[in-house]
Amino acid sequence: MKTHNFTIAAVLFLFFIRFVTINTIVAQTWKTPMEVANTGYITKSVTDGFFINDNEGWLSCADGIILHSTDGGASWRSQTSGVTELLQGIYFTSSTQGWAVGANGTILTTSNGGSTWSAQTSNTTRQLNSVHFTSGTQGWAVGATGTILTTSNGGSTWAAQTSGTTRDLYSVRAVSGTVAWTMGGFSTILKTTNGGTAWTSQSPET
Repeated sequence: MKTHNFTIAAVLFLFFIRFVTINTIVAQTWKTPMEVANTGYITKSVTDGFFINDNEGWLSCADGIILHSTDGGASWRSQTSGVTELLQGIYFTSSTQGWAVGANGTILTTSNGGSTWSAQTSNTTRQLNSVHFTSGTQGWAVGATGTILTTSNGGSTWAAQTSGTTRDLYSVRAVSGTVAWTMGGFSTILKTTNGGTAWTSQSPET
């Protein structure tokens, strides 16, 4: 029982950090509006961020904006996403390979660090809020009304999984190709140990 409680607490902590860290950094160290080297000043909401190392990172924003830094966030340059939808989540497995997700089932991928982004077919119009990959091929995306999508080929194809909930899902994190968690509204925590064939509910104790 203690191990089970610790696991849930750890997952909730990671979920909390995803939002609080980005908001805290923006509030404390970034000016509003944010100066972007090749665009000027922008005032769009920053929804998610991911750094692959101490220097290089990306931000997903409203209106399809993706920002890229190679100096630890001291300066940013915009990348052409090719979309205008709200982008809610972004994740990279290397300095070249990454994905971004957002409104209307948007999934974007890059194989060159964001120099170019291309759309992938999600087969959903529901908003996607988070994306996570355990390798260059295996990943998940989650979103509105219990949406869970998975891919085993880097996003060339995405397949829906049965979440068992209609709650909005806001974050997904995996530790292997079989074990993953997704978290969402009304204290929703779901876990899979078989790659998403089945998702089971976990309830945080209060």
